[in-house]
Amino acid sequence: MQEKRSVKEIKWWFAELCHEEDVNRYLKIFPELDSNLSKYAIGILFWEIKGLVNLEDTADVEMIKFILKVLKDNPMAFQIFDNTFCEASFDTTFQLITNIMNMKILHLSDTHGCHHRLRDLPEADVMVHSGDFCMVGSEQEAIDFLNYFCDLPCRHKFFICVIHDDCFYGATPTALMTMSITYATPYRD
Repeated sequence: MQEKRSVKEIKWWFAELCHEEDVNRYLKIFPELDSNLSKYAIGILFWEIKGLVNLEDTADVEMIKFILKVLKDNPMAFQIFDNTFCEASFDTTFQLITNIMNMKILHLSDTHGCHHRLRDLPEADVMVHSGDFCMVGSEQEAIDFLNYFCDLPCRHKFFICVIHDDCFYGATPTALMTMSITYATPYRD
Protein backbone atom coordinates (compact mmCIF):
# COMPACT_ATOMS: atom_id res chain seq x y z
CA MET A 1 0.00 0.00 0.00
CA GLN A 2 1.33 3.41 -0.94
CA GLU A 3 2.02 5.85 1.86
CA LYS A 4 -0.12 9.00 1.88
CA ARG A 5 1.48 12.25 0.82
CA SER A 6 0.69 13.85 4.19
CA VAL A 7 2.61 11.13 6.09
CA LYS A 8 5.53 11.43 3.67
CA GLU A 9 5.64 15.18 4.30
CA ILE A 10 5.66 14.71 8.08
CA LYS A 11 8.43 12.10 7.82
CA TRP A 12 10.52 14.42 5.66
CA TRP A 13 10.10 17.42 7.99
CA PHE A 14 10.82 15.38 11.09
CA ALA A 15 13.89 13.78 9.46
CA GLU A 16 15.23 17.27 8.72
CA LEU A 17 15.20 17.89 12.49
CA CYS A 18 16.47 14.40 13.40
CA HIS A 19 13.09 13.44 14.90
CA GLU A 20 11.95 10.76 12.45
CA GLU A 21 11.31 8.39 15.38
CA ASP A 22 8.53 10.75 16.56
CA VAL A 23 6.36 10.52 13.42
CA ASN A 24 4.29 7.50 14.54
CA ARG A 25 3.86 8.95 18.04
CA TYR A 26 2.54 12.21 16.56
CA LEU A 27 0.16 10.41 14.19
CA LYS A 28 -1.12 8.31 17.07
CA ILE A 29 -1.75 11.35 19.28
CA PHE A 30 -2.99 13.55 16.40
CA PRO A 31 -4.51 11.37 13.65
CA GLU A 32 -5.93 14.56 12.11
CA LEU A 33 -2.38 15.38 10.92
CA ASP A 34 -2.82 12.70 8.25
CA SER A 35 -4.62 15.26 6.07
CA ASN A 36 -4.12 18.76 4.71
CA LEU A 37 -3.14 19.63 8.31
CA SER A 38 0.14 17.71 7.96
CA LYS A 39 2.10 20.96 7.59
CA TYR A 40 1.17 21.86 11.17
CA ALA A 41 2.99 18.82 12.57
CA ILE A 42 6.30 20.66 12.32
CA GLY A 43 4.92 23.58 14.35
CA ILE A 44 3.79 21.22 17.09
CA LEU A 45 7.23 19.57 17.03
CA PHE A 46 8.86 23.01 17.40
CA TRP A 47 6.63 23.73 20.40
CA GLU A 48 7.63 20.43 21.96
CA ILE A 49 11.36 20.95 21.28
CA LYS A 50 11.18 24.45 22.82
CA GLY A 51 9.38 23.07 25.87
CA LEU A 52 6.21 25.06 25.16
CA VAL A 53 4.02 21.93 25.17
CA ASN A 54 4.19 18.57 26.84
CA LEU A 55 2.54 15.83 24.80
CA GLU A 56 2.28 13.73 27.96
CA ASP A 57 -0.02 16.42 29.42
CA THR A 58 -3.61 15.78 28.34
CA ALA A 59 -4.48 19.48 28.70
CA ASP A 60 -1.78 20.45 26.17
CA VAL A 61 -2.87 17.66 23.82
CA GLU A 62 -6.52 18.73 24.04
CA MET A 63 -5.61 22.37 23.30
CA ILE A 64 -3.58 21.27 20.27
CA LYS A 65 -6.49 19.09 19.10
CA PHE A 66 -8.76 22.12 19.45
CA ILE A 67 -6.34 24.22 17.38
CA LEU A 68 -6.21 21.51 14.69
CA LYS A 69 -10.02 21.24 14.63
CA VAL A 70 -10.38 24.98 14.12
CA LEU A 71 -7.73 24.94 11.39
CA LYS A 72 -9.56 22.09 9.67
CA ASP A 73 -13.05 23.59 9.97
CA ASN A 74 -12.27 27.27 9.43
CA PRO A 75 -10.71 28.36 6.11
CA MET A 76 -9.93 31.81 7.52
CA ALA A 77 -7.90 30.30 10.38
CA PHE A 78 -6.18 27.94 7.96
CA GLN A 79 -5.15 30.87 5.75
CA ILE A 80 -3.96 32.98 8.68
CA PHE A 81 -1.68 30.24 9.98
CA ASP A 82 -0.73 28.68 6.66
CA ASN A 83 2.76 30.19 6.59
CA THR A 84 3.17 31.46 10.15
CA PHE A 85 2.27 28.50 12.36
CA CYS A 86 5.89 27.46 12.99
CA GLU A 87 6.87 30.96 14.09
CA ALA A 88 3.96 31.51 16.47
CA SER A 89 4.22 30.40 20.08
CA PHE A 90 1.75 27.87 21.44
CA ASP A 91 0.06 30.43 23.72
CA THR A 92 -0.21 33.03 20.93
CA THR A 93 -1.63 30.46 18.51
CA PHE A 94 -4.18 29.21 21.03
CA GLN A 95 -5.26 32.79 21.84
CA LEU A 96 -5.58 33.75 18.17
CA ILE A 97 -7.53 30.58 17.36
CA THR A 98 -9.87 31.26 20.27
CA ASN A 99 -10.33 34.85 19.05
CA ILE A 100 -11.11 33.65 15.53
CA MET A 101 -13.75 31.27 16.89
CA ASN A 102 -15.41 34.13 18.77
CA MET A 103 -15.02 36.77 16.06
CA LYS A 104 -18.13 38.44 14.67
CA ILE A 105 -17.83 39.66 11.08
CA LEU A 106 -20.41 41.95 9.52
CA HIS A 107 -20.52 42.01 5.74
CA LEU A 108 -22.15 44.80 3.74
CA SER A 109 -22.29 45.34 -0.01
CA ASP A 110 -24.15 47.10 -2.80
CA THR A 111 -25.50 49.94 -0.67
CA HIS A 112 -25.27 52.31 -3.69
CA GLY A 113 -25.38 55.52 -1.67
CA CYS A 114 -28.17 54.30 0.63
CA HIS A 115 -25.91 53.44 3.59
CA HIS A 116 -27.70 55.99 5.80
CA ARG A 117 -30.82 53.83 5.60
CA LEU A 118 -29.05 51.04 7.45
CA ARG A 119 -30.21 51.10 11.06
CA ASP A 120 -29.41 48.97 14.09
CA LEU A 121 -26.53 47.07 12.53
CA PRO A 122 -25.44 44.13 14.68
CA GLU A 123 -22.25 44.44 16.71
CA ALA A 124 -19.15 43.11 15.01
CA ASP A 125 -15.42 42.80 15.58
CA VAL A 126 -14.71 43.22 11.88
CA MET A 127 -16.79 45.03 9.29
CA VAL A 128 -16.29 44.53 5.57
CA HIS A 129 -18.02 46.46 2.82
CA SER A 130 -17.34 44.58 -0.39
CA GLY A 131 -18.09 47.42 -2.74
CA ASP A 132 -20.61 49.41 -4.69
CA PHE A 133 -21.09 51.86 -1.84
CA CYS A 134 -21.47 54.65 -4.42
CA MET A 135 -24.27 55.06 -6.97
CA VAL A 136 -22.42 57.00 -9.68
CA GLY A 137 -18.89 57.00 -8.25
CA SER A 138 -18.50 60.67 -7.40
CA GLU A 139 -15.92 61.82 -4.90
CA GLN A 140 -18.64 63.43 -2.75
CA GLU A 141 -20.55 60.10 -2.56
CA ALA A 142 -17.37 58.33 -1.53
CA ILE A 143 -16.53 60.89 1.17
CA ASP A 144 -20.09 60.66 2.51
CA PHE A 145 -19.84 56.87 2.66
CA LEU A 146 -16.41 56.92 4.30
CA ASN A 147 -17.52 59.38 6.97
CA TYR A 148 -20.51 57.16 7.71
CA PHE A 149 -18.39 53.98 7.63
CA CYS A 150 -15.68 55.39 9.89
CA ASP A 151 -18.25 56.51 12.45
CA LEU A 152 -19.72 53.01 12.82
CA PRO A 153 -18.88 51.42 16.19
CA CYS A 154 -16.57 48.69 14.96
CA ARG A 155 -12.85 48.58 15.62
CA HIS A 156 -11.67 46.94 12.36
CA LYS A 157 -13.15 48.07 9.06
CA PHE A 158 -12.28 47.21 5.48
CA PHE A 159 -13.82 48.29 2.22
CA ILE A 160 -13.29 47.11 -1.31
CA CYS A 161 -13.78 49.39 -4.29
CA VAL A 162 -15.60 47.91 -7.26
CA ILE A 163 -17.26 49.23 -10.41
CA HIS A 164 -19.50 51.98 -8.93
CA ASP A 165 -16.68 53.18 -6.67
CA ASP A 166 -14.40 54.18 -9.53
CA CYS A 167 -13.49 57.55 -8.00
CA PHE A 168 -11.10 55.54 -5.83
CA TYR A 169 -9.30 53.88 -8.71
CA GLY A 170 -5.70 54.95 -8.42
CA ALA A 171 -6.19 56.37 -4.92
CA THR A 172 -3.54 55.58 -2.37
CA PRO A 173 -3.92 55.17 1.40
CA THR A 174 -1.88 58.38 1.74
CA ALA A 175 -4.40 60.28 -0.38
CA LEU A 176 -7.24 58.90 1.73
CA MET A 177 -5.53 60.11 4.90
CA THR A 178 -5.41 63.63 3.53
CA MET A 179 -9.22 63.45 3.46
CA SER A 180 -9.15 62.68 7.21
CA ILE A 181 -10.28 59.14 6.51
CA THR A 182 -7.97 57.19 8.78
CA TYR A 183 -10.14 54.50 10.32
CA ALA A 184 -10.85 52.30 7.34
CA THR A 185 -8.52 50.18 5.28
CA PRO A 186 -9.09 50.22 1.51
CA TYR A 187 -8.43 47.15 -0.59
CA ARG A 188 -8.01 47.46 -4.32
CA ASP A 189 -7.56 44.48 -6.59
